[in-house]
Amino acid sequence: MLPTSPSPEGSSSSASSPNPLPPRPLEASKWLDFLFIASEKELERLFERFGPVFMYRSKGLFNQGEARQSVPQLLAVWKEYLLALEEGKEPQLDPFYFYVSTVEKGIYLRVLPDGREQVYTVLPCLVAQAGKIVYSPVDVSFRSSAFTEDPILWGIKLSFPQIFLDPVTRELLRADRPPSPSAPLLKELRQWIRDETFPVAFEIDGKRHQTEFRLGNEMKNIKHLPLEKRGIIVSGT
Repeated sequence: MLPTSPSPEGSSSSASSPNPLPPRPLEASKWLDFLFIASEKELERLFERFGPVFMYRSKGLFNQGEARQSVPQLLAVWKEYLLALEEGKEPQLDPFYFYVSTVEKGIYLRVLPDGREQVYTVLPCLVAQAGKIVYSPVDVSFRSSAFTEDPILWGIKLSFPQIFLDPVTRELLRADRPPSPSAPLLKELRQWIRDETFPVAFEIDGKRHQTEFRLGNEMKNIKHLPLEKRGIIVSGT
């Protein structure tokens, strides 16, 4: 059963009361990236590991009430992506950009004078977005890239920083280990990656090329039209 999202009322991540001095936006570096395609049930189990989460859309301005999201809403978008793959269609995940945190004050929602909402992170959290990879036939290599004219959509990319500046003390801290309040989020993600996914290989002209990208254990027979158009076969074992 999916965990319920905690109520944002009275928290710094809500707009229930004006704040004349909003917190500093997160300053972080050394991001860890996890790109994967998992089944709907596998992704659901990941969020069950996290427990209750605060989730917000980002990358833009939103009408009042539209920024706050829930796990079922994210899963519904993901289900459409998987259905497109199954039907041999070009899958789409744009716009797809979420902040996910188990820390109440980790995400700040700002209400602008015109009533629209803007969201930014204050403490380390997971950033969920469409996973995009680039294939270079010159050296037969694959890499993750968000900035390319012709990307291959590979599921979801979850990113988490290892280092951040404390928004109050300006002290340089580790985000990926205790006592960081966000560290358990990364720990659960890493364990889920080990338990529920495996590194995928792509086959080109009969030769296997191992990659850092992941595939859910329940997705071994996946058909990926954008890769197949480039003569690339997903090796599920």
